[in-house]
Amino acid sequence: MFEITDGPNMPTMMFFECPLDVLEKRILKRAKHSGRSDDNVESMRKRFNTYKEETMPTVDIFRKNGKCVEVDTSKDRQAVYNLVHEKLAVWTDKTMAARPLSERAEMLLGIRPWPSKQKKAEEAKKPEEKKEEEAKKPEEKKEEDSQSANK
Repeated sequence: MFEITDGPNMPTMMFFECPLDVLEKRILKRAKHSGRSDDNVESMRKRFNTYKEETMPTVDIFRKNGKCVEVDTSKDRQAVYNLVHEKLAVWTDKTMAARPLSERAEMLLGIRPWPSKQKKAEEAKKPEEKKEEEAKKPEEKKEEDSQSANK
């Protein structure tokens, strides 16, 4: 088992706090699309109670030593991202923090929606379509040249 040593040399932890009622709503919303058998209130409460019993004592040690950075995750995703960004600023290189997120990072954070399957299929076709168009261009060019020559 991992042991934590109290004191000024201990690392700082980030603790994402979310009330049970908010967790319930989010998990039940996720359950509509996830297909996970454990996305139900009973399983979620069991996980939450296990979490409180096994993890909260560790969080309390960090809190007691002033080494716990807490983030209220009951807010919307963009607000939570902004809080994390703000609270990590102390440890983050300023030039890196100023860089915008990639589209993929925004999707992983839930700030930007994932493309639909249809859109993905359309995007997958694009390289093939471009190849076909480029293959036609020399033929069209030859045809235009021959028409110009005939005039």
